[in-house]
Amino acid sequence: TLLFVDTSITMGCGSSSEVGSADQKSRGGLDFSPKKKNGDFNAIWAELRVKLPRTKSSEDAAARKTLFNQFDPNGNGYLSLAEIDKGAREILTLDRLTDDLAPILMRAYTKSKSAGKRHGNKNDNVDYVERAEFRLLMVYIYDFFEMWIAFDEIDTSDDRRVTPVEFKKAIPTIEKWGVKIDDADAAFKEIDTNGGGYVLFIEFCEWAFDKHMDVDGDANIE
Repeated sequence: TLLFVDTSITMGCGSSSEVGSADQKSRGGLDFSPKKKNGDFNAIWAELRVKLPRTKSSEDAAARKTLFNQFDPNGNGYLSLAEIDKGAREILTLDRLTDDLAPILMRAYTKSKSAGKRHGNKNDNVDYVERAEFRLLMVYIYDFFEMWIAFDEIDTSDDRRVTPVEFKKAIPTIEKWGVKIDDADAAFKEIDTNGGGYVLFIEFCEWAFDKHMDVDGDANIE
């Protein structure tokens, strides 16, 4: 579930404040905001762009150096998934933007490790993100937020899976994101790689990346 955000909030080092009531959380998620219902996620994009230094500019490089050190309190030069999760919540407060942060971080962590090898990092520390891979981690956290927002828009039942009916209803929206679909049934089968009759987030991500889906309207950073 995506949440409304205040774009005046920038990167901080404090713990995230609780959003929403206990009753809302007990119902399995926080209430949708008017921004969510209107399909306007500009506030989320704005906050992510501030918090995630993704580019190769000198300013972002300096910000990443500081941020990596904050994520790596023991100073060993390696970030475990647990350290990434803790930093994303307590330093970047990304859990303010969604109550489904864990799958986003897991996919970003996995892909940044894989991409790091392709970009020339030959170190065998497969369970950790190193400083050389940290920019890719920032890139993929943003990208998987983008995919999660798309997935959440399509998954109108909020059960973390997309049915054929939900997928067909979302085709006009998907096409606005730059993916042309001529045969809805064939496209659904292409995404549903395990043949379970539902599209899961990981399946959707793989398909959306392959199709170069563009939800935020910005050019992708690699």
